[in-house]
Amino acid sequence: MASSVGDIVEKITEYIQIKTELIKLKVIGYVSKIVATVLGLAFISVIAFLFVFFLSLGLGSYMNSLLESEFLGHLIVAGFYLLLIIIIFLLVKTGKVKSWLENLILKIAEQEDEQED
Repeated sequence: MASSVGDIVEKITEYIQIKTELIKLKVIGYVSKIVATVLGLAFISVIAFLFVFFLSLGLGSYMNSLLESEFLGHLIVAGFYLLLIIIIFLLVKTGKVKSWLENLILKIAEQEDEQED
């Protein structure tokens, strides 16, 4: 009887260790997916920033040549970005951006859960 109790305790201990290891592996899996996603988005963001930056310079220079001015084209492009900043600020202030981001994160999480099943 003592050996059967010892066997049960040993099996329970082994089960707990396996379950703990499984939880660790799941956490590592989630963290690695998050890190990969964040790094991917950071890379895309840098490339997108460079694209918009050089496109803006080119557009400003092109508008300068059309308007026969050294700076007016760049000011127009800067004014466009100022207008964009104001619109985004107003959207953030009303909470629309927050709710949009929350919905986006929930959709991504649901897709991750569906892929695991």
